[in-house]
Amino acid sequence: MVRLGLFHFSSLRKGEPDTFLLILLLCRLTLIGGESDDASQKQAVFIQQETRLECDLTRGGGGGALGVRWRHDGQEAESNLWDAITGRLLLQSTRAHHAGLWQCEDTISGRRAQPIQLVVLEAPSALYLVVEGRRLDPGNEFIPVKEKTALEVDCVAEGGAPAGAARLGWELRGKALVTAASTGPARSTATILLHRDHHNATLVCLLTHPALPATANASIRLDVQYAPSFGISRIPGFGTPLREGISVSLKCDVDSNPPAKPVWKKDESLPPVPQSEDGYLNFSVIRKEHSGWYKCMTRHVLGEFSSIGYYLSVREEVPEMETTETQGGIVEVALGGAVQLQCPTGAAGCWGRVTSGGRMEPLGAGPLLHLNNVLYQEAGQYRCLHPFPPSPTIEHWRAHNFQVSVEGRPMTYPSSKTVRAQAGHKIVLEVELCANPAPTKVVWLADSKVLYPGQASDRVLAHQLTEGNSIICQNAKLTVSESRPLDTGEYSLMVRTPNGVAESVFHVQVTGEIVTSEPPPEASRAVSLIPPLLSLTTTCFLFFYRHLSLSISRAVVSL
Repeated sequence: MVRLGLFHFSSLRKGEPDTFLLILLLCRLTLIGGESDDASQKQAVFIQQETRLECDLTRGGGGGALGVRWRHDGQEAESNLWDAITGRLLLQSTRAHHAGLWQCEDTISGRRAQPIQLVVLEAPSALYLVVEGRRLDPGNEFIPVKEKTALEVDCVAEGGAPAGAARLGWELRGKALVTAASTGPARSTATILLHRDHHNATLVCLLTHPALPATANASIRLDVQYAPSFGISRIPGFGTPLREGISVSLKCDVDSNPPAKPVWKKDESLPPVPQSEDGYLNFSVIRKEHSGWYKCMTRHVLGEFSSIGYYLSVREEVPEMETTETQGGIVEVALGGAVQLQCPTGAAGCWGRVTSGGRMEPLGAGPLLHLNNVLYQEAGQYRCLHPFPPSPTIEHWRAHNFQVSVEGRPMTYPSSKTVRAQAGHKIVLEVELCANPAPTKVVWLADSKVLYPGQASDRVLAHQLTEGNSIICQNAKLTVSESRPLDTGEYSLMVRTPNGVAESVFHVQVTGEIVTSEPPPEASRAVSLIPPLLSLTTTCFLFFYRHLSLSISRAVVSL
């Protein structure tokens, strides 16, 4: 549907325009142009207002205005239009036919004054839209439009002077429409390929004219009819297994214009439970027999539509799994070696690894589990699960646990070997260290500093060791606060065990400078010179005092 908004101009000609508005109108008329002589003056006046044109021949002193007459577009005008004494032309109610070139002349000497181009301004009487050859007005404001069709809308500005002064433009959703084309001096056509995103959008035709104090507009609101699209959702969400006895809801959302009502079908018949008006199909207690193909349908003005089918799968209720655990012993393996774990004889179960949180991480089907190139991180508890005989179901399970212990030389895994930092920022060095047997010594070497976990020196802090990803792994961390260029260098972590030594080396580079409040070098140098100067002054004073004392003594002796 299309809704129309019309603009009326009946009130635009009321009131006297101010001088500033007339100046603006003259500037716009100059851009529009005309057929008059370039040397002529221009004077604009609103229609039905008074016009006064002065005759320059009467200025200058001589006699009166006897022998003066006016010509309009080269033809002599009626003598009652000007004052015989002053020669002033007076049009008490300016009409459209008064527009043109006016010029006064001396009938005796034949001299002519500079011509005056009189422009009569009249606003367009109406601005309206046309669709499929019919003018849209308040009595015909609804026109059906459909998705994926082309809509052509004409904008027409009637009347107005001077001719060709009207300018038409288009906006869609507040933005300029570039697909519009001008089909005449006061007519423009906009063509839109409609789709559902245009629904409720506003199409506006804009009119500018020298006689209008503001831009006029005529608008329509697009009401686009489009086919339904379906959205299917479920509570609990898709991917969650549905077991008997729980509550389940299916929801169908239909997006269409005009709106359409969703209707659920199960295997092409009515569903087993009532459905709500807003598209919900609620199963308070779902059963195995509720399984099947479900789809959502609707009737629309454009036809009947249906969603794709969705298969609702309901599993039988199963009691909670029971397990019985037995210990299979400790299996020791060297770092980098291989080990094979086996379920008890006759058991073809499933293997898993117990993580630090107690959750079992699946590894694959049994009865054998091969571990090659074993790392420290693979140490821990492994579990083989198989059904409790003679039950063939998964209701009762037996668990066989194996503890895998990895032993060897220490290993370190740095987060990064090269670290770059901006001066003033914190430097963070992290290492994961693994060892079995446990380390006897862990030490950081930072420049000329030796720090053990938990120690700090100046801006350098060696943090306490924390738990790693495995029971025999730990995390080491060193931070340097407010880094400086002098912190550039090599940092390392040393780990020692009875089986050997491991080292991680970091290359740290600090760039930039830190702005400090230290005094300038000249001031520091001046301050540093004060003690030597004081010492030199004191020495000179003592030398002078001693020399003076000796002179006085000699003088006394000579007397």
